[in-house]
Amino acid sequence: MRAVKYRIDCPRVLMFSVTYRCNAKCKMCNIWDMESGPDLSVSDLDRILSDQFLAYSLQFVNLTGGECFLREDLVDLVKVLVDRCPNLITIELASNGFLTDRILKATGKMIAATLPSNIMLSIGLSFDGVGPVHDEVRGVPGGFERMVETLERLRHLEKIYSPKFAVGVGANINAITIDHLDETYQYFRERRIPASFTPWVSSDLYYQNIHNQENFDLTPEMRKKAYAFYRGLLKDRYIDKHFFKFVKGWLLEGKRSVGCIFRGSGIFLEPNGDLYPCVAYQKFKMGNLLETEFSEIWQKDELGKMYREMADYCLHCGSDCEIKKASLKNRLKRDLYNWLVG
Repeated sequence: MRAVKYRIDCPRVLMFSVTYRCNAKCKMCNIWDMESGPDLSVSDLDRILSDQFLAYSLQFVNLTGGECFLREDLVDLVKVLVDRCPNLITIELASNGFLTDRILKATGKMIAATLPSNIMLSIGLSFDGVGPVHDEVRGVPGGFERMVETLERLRHLEKIYSPKFAVGVGANINAITIDHLDETYQYFRERRIPASFTPWVSSDLYYQNIHNQENFDLTPEMRKKAYAFYRGLLKDRYIDKHFFKFVKGWLLEGKRSVGCIFRGSGIFLEPNGDLYPCVAYQKFKMGNLLETEFSEIWQKDELGKMYREMADYCLHCGSDCEIKKASLKNRLKRDLYNWLVG
């Protein structure tokens, strides 16, 4: 598929919640308790991406939920992305890993769809602690065993299809997991499992967890403990200095100390077509892609005013979504890529 030059001010990252239906009851998230209306259909997504202003600019797409593998037509959504987005580099999917057989079946079909292209497919599973710790966080008895089975079977596929397919895990740092981080980290190290440790995030839009923070929020002492844990990760070269700078500012000062890809280069799409600049705040709705084409929304004069208003909120945002793509090193890699294909 031929790479096509795109405008530098177009969004390169799309985070798309394909459904708010969920088969977990996570303590740090209220998505599972939300009313879930009709989800964007495959034909809806195809029509949205017929706007080449959007389709040609996207490089990174993250499909999430709820639990995205509850969508029976998830593979067809991926096929639309492959067909419509000629500059796409990666498609990432987030899952709790509970639906083992369905996940493996769908993943095989998605690998077949992406393999002929230059697109890398990756799946990240939620892994919040070993055994009972994970089950307590996710609110699903026996969930740890099911997730681990999914992880091991996906890693087998990775051995076959790497580097075109990859699997990793993400661990959430919250009031439940804080005393088990070393155990979880050791589990990953012994098995050579690629993992990320993410601080809890509050959001009145995506996670809808502003009003139940007592279930997961870190006390000042817990924040210091998390910071010490991250210092150990930096010493082991498990994280880079850019990410460490982010967590240090957030954990110790409650401030954002690094940039964010969603400051004009990323967008968040809800299952009903509502479009936002990021996952954090309901008040910054940009429009609905079932009602208005993206190019029309993106070029509105009032959009600049909205981003300026967002700046004060961004200073106190703890989201690490796609944070590596905002680092200087990765921006330079991106610019080099743009120059080579341009």
